Amino acid sequence: MRCSTFLEAFAYAKVERLSPALYGILLQRLITVKHKGWHRLKPRAVEGDLVTSNHMNLEVKVSFGKTKLAGKRGNIMFEFRGIRVNCISNFYILIAYNVTKDNYTSLGELFVFKMTKGEILSLMGTKKSKSEFAVVVNSVRWKAMLEYRISLTTLSTL
Repeated sequence: MRCSTFLEAFAYAKVERLSPALYGILLQRLITVKHKGWHRLKPRAVEGDLVTSNHMNLEVKVSFGKTKLAGKRGNIMFEFRGIRVNCISNFYILIAYNVTKDNYTSLGELFVFKMTKGEILSLMGTKKSKSEFAVVVNSVRWKAMLEYRISLTTLSTL
């Protein structure tokens, strides 16, 4: 299937139940197609996942929302794994996607966050080699992350 928008790509990955490795590659490819001059780095590159046309190195992490049951109601949680804190990147781009019965007709909701290494380490709460963290929507950490939310248009200017 050919996906022309990020929401289509996320919806496709969710419906097809693609593994994180596969949907990560799919989305990175779509980013490089949508943004002329951007290219993917080798998987083991210490500079990140992508290089922009402005020579910015980006580490990109993607998470699908899932329901975390807490008491009688469920909260949406995003888990970002494999964050390379020792990576030499200009920015970390975290992309969170959530589709529910309330927003499926619009293919769900997309959150894109742009952070520096210091900002992401602060959110993770550690400067050690920890490589993952989870965030629950409407939590203190989520509200802090919203300060770094950017639009897809802003992403294209990096």
